[in-house]
Amino acid sequence: MSSILKVDTIQTTAGAAPRPKDIGLTSTGMPVQVTQALSGSRVTGSGNNTWHELNCTHSITPLYNDSKFICHFHQNVRMYITSNSVCRAGFRLKRKIGSSGSWTVLTNTAGHRETFQVRLPSSVTQEFGDVYSGDYLDAPSHNGSDVYYMLEGNIVSDSGSGHAILSWEGNRGNWMNITEIVG
Repeated sequence: MSSILKVDTIQTTAGAAPRPKDIGLTSTGMPVQVTQALSGSRVTGSGNNTWHELNCTHSITPLYNDSKFICHFHQNVRMYITSNSVCRAGFRLKRKIGSSGSWTVLTNTAGHRETFQVRLPSSVTQEFGDVYSGDYLDAPSHNGSDVYYMLEGNIVSDSGSGHAILSWEGNRGNWMNITEIVG
């Protein structure tokens, strides 16, 4: 025999609307929230061996204190060089907990700067464009505080000058998604 349960409202004992996890409708690893942000304005960084924010920063307000997050990012970049040299670029993902927290490097913790490379054999300006994209599973201790993610790029030239890294605007296909999953 089957049973039918019909209700107009479900509430927690405190009188609030329950979240799916509160009433057993989720399981570990299940997505419960997805947010997306386009990156902002174009950024051009030219300091030799300096990390530049690529204007792709996003945050999420967790639904649960034990959540994990998958940060998906897609950043169109261009690097160019105008002097006889070799030019290299590296990227990394950072996270902080709460608006006043400090940034923690999550990817490329060694500071590797050879994700992309341009070699200039003559005095002709060389450009190289590509997409830096990836996914990162993160399980921070956040206790319900907002969690922020940010992409950074670093460019270095053997000659020390005549180079730059450029990250395009969000309307040119740059974005970051954060998926909260049940911990």
